[in-house]
Amino acid sequence: MTGPSAAENAVLARLDLESIVADAAELIRARGENPGETEAATVEVLASLCERAGAQVTLTEVAPGRHNLLAEIGDGNGPALLFLGHSDVVPAGAGWLGDPFEPRLIDGQLIGRGAVDMKGGLAAVIAAMSAVHAEHPDVRLSLLCTVDEE
Repeated sequence: MTGPSAAENAVLARLDLESIVADAAELIRARGENPGETEAATVEVLASLCERAGAQVTLTEVAPGRHNLLAEIGDGNGPALLFLGHSDVVPAGAGWLGDPFEPRLIDGQLIGRGAVDMKGGLAAVIAAMSAVHAEHPDVRLSLLCTVDEE
């Protein structure tokens, strides 16, 4: 088995774990419980993070106050990659040892509603899109983030 290629290492070197955690924390704070709330605040944060990464963002309202987000970066005719995620989280419920929407690091793990499903994943995708685009601007990358996973 071989290790990462030089191209993969160049992309990986552009990733910053602290920035990914900070972006995930910002998404967690945006809440977005479904049912009961809309994803508007989450989509607003997500759009800002995508635009900061250099992506063109398109919002499509699919229900009042509920927008799907499409972020696109790269303008080549070469390979393309689509990431798919969702902006809502299931209700936090009982049993939390702290505010589920106030993210915190405990033993190197990000704790907060949606940290794993799917706020952390969205932050990682945005960082990956930015890193790949910096090294390979000819690759077209898209993130489609939909409302109401359920």
